[in-house]
Amino acid sequence: MPLGWAIAVIALWVLMVAVALAALALMRQVGVLTVLIHQGHEDGPRIGTEAPAFAGRAIGSGRLVSKSDLKGRRAVVAFMAAECEGCRDLIGPLNELAAANGRGAAVLVVAGGDASMARKLMDEQGLGVPTVPDSEAEAFGLYGVRNTPLLVLLDERGVVVGKGPANDRDQLRQLLAETYGPVSSEPAAE
Repeated sequence: MPLGWAIAVIALWVLMVAVALAALALMRQVGVLTVLIHQGHEDGPRIGTEAPAFAGRAIGSGRLVSKSDLKGRRAVVAFMAAECEGCRDLIGPLNELAAANGRGAAVLVVAGGDASMARKLMDEQGLGVPTVPDSEAEAFGLYGVRNTPLLVLLDERGVVVGKGPANDRDQLRQLLAETYGPVSSEPAAE
């Protein structure tokens, strides 16, 4: 075999090994991302347990809002962040759910970051539900939130009955239906 062919065969084998290593590295990274996405709702309170207590001042009204304010009706506690694309896509459906005037569920947003980040969600993105900043990540820690958006669904007694990520209207509806059965997110007729 001429020398040129031998060099070409060796170069081809080196290239194949490099491509195989790159494919393995990519598969590992996809696996790491999958684990991170799925473990975002494995920590924190388990389904069937009392949701941890938290309190904070709502942006805009300054009213003290706590988990105990949600007792007596089904509630969705949405953990969000201003820089989160999925959170922005969820704002419209959460506003609709809150506007269902008692036919839906109470909605409370816990926004990661300081008050200016929570204000950004409300003003720039049009979030119209009570929003509490979590600047010290206290509520995020209590609820085991690693990724946003994460929804924690509570029953009338404040017990966790469902939780999981939801990045859009369809995922929100699916999580609500799996947890509560049919829940209206259409605003009530006036």
